[in-house]
Amino acid sequence: MDQVLPILLLPLPVLGATTMMLALRPGWRRIIPVASPVLLAMSCVVAAFWVLAVLGVGMASVDSGAGWPVILMLTVTTTAAGAAAFGGEKWLSVRWGRGRAPAANSIGALPASLAFVQMPSRDESFRAVRAMAANPAQFTFLTVLTVAAEEFLYRYVILLVCVPAGLDLLAGLALQTVLYSLNHIAFGIPALIGKLGFGLVLGAGTLLSGSVIPALVAHLCYQLLVARQFRTRSVQRA
Repeated sequence: MDQVLPILLLPLPVLGATTMMLALRPGWRRIIPVASPVLLAMSCVVAAFWVLAVLGVGMASVDSGAGWPVILMLTVTTTAAGAAAFGGEKWLSVRWGRGRAPAANSIGALPASLAFVQMPSRDESFRAVRAMAANPAQFTFLTVLTVAAEEFLYRYVILLVCVPAGLDLLAGLALQTVLYSLNHIAFGIPALIGKLGFGLVLGAGTLLSGSVIPALVAHLCYQLLVARQFRTRSVQRA
């Protein structure tokens, strides 16, 4: 399992290094909102298939789950818990922003700027998400792409492949939670904490059901809440 762990980290340096490179020039910087999700999805898929190859495990060899009644029940439960996690992150973002400088809090819920490496600031990151949410076709495409890729790597491969292959269950649950959370570092401390909670919800739903379906549905519904939030803010500002 030691040879697998470095592979699971692959999306983080790929995403970070590419974003830093694109941030160096204004013309490149403008494509970060679209390039980052695509690169994240690609690196997650590459890492997932790499792990499967190293372990010599085929997707068809993994148990399909605890049965459809249980999977459906846990899909509803996981989605509801995901909505609660969304509300908790939103509350934390508002609380975190109170009393801070207006420039760091102009839209309520974002992280400290990573200006020392010219990474996009929290306001810039939020503006990018708001712009994508205003374009339903683009937002839907990037959402489906990244959600499918993240669930494939973090929930399916780590929890349904690596854990049966010898990774400690609690270690696997913690690992997928932390890695998933770190993907959202551009959105600051509230997002990191919020995604820790959401990652635990998705991981628990996967382990209890033996299927990635509850996590996949809950993650897609979470993104719908994100889109709704930003579209509502756009209308209020208009």
